[in-house]
Amino acid sequence: MKVLVVDDNRDLAELIQSVLEDEGIEAMAAGSGTEGYAAYLFFRPDLVITDIQMPGENGFEMMRKIRAHDPMIKTVYMSGNIDPHQL
Repeated sequence: MKVLVVDDNRDLAELIQSVLEDEGIEAMAAGSGTEGYAAYLFFRPDLVITDIQMPGENGFEMMRKIRAHDPMIKTVYMSGNIDPHQL
């Protein structure tokens, strides 16, 4: 299994990548929606774990572009924001 982790908090993305790799999962980290889309095209993961709120292209926008290539890709959305009105 291949997993792409996208979060503008680079430390968090790399931590999740490291945990996945420790479990034998091939993983790649990206630090923005734009970088995540480029990483998707290169890496072709089976699963994308993405932050929702990121500067520039957010997680939803990035996933719309990715789903143009693979409408059925599995996705986990995450956010540290507990205020639903800021989405």
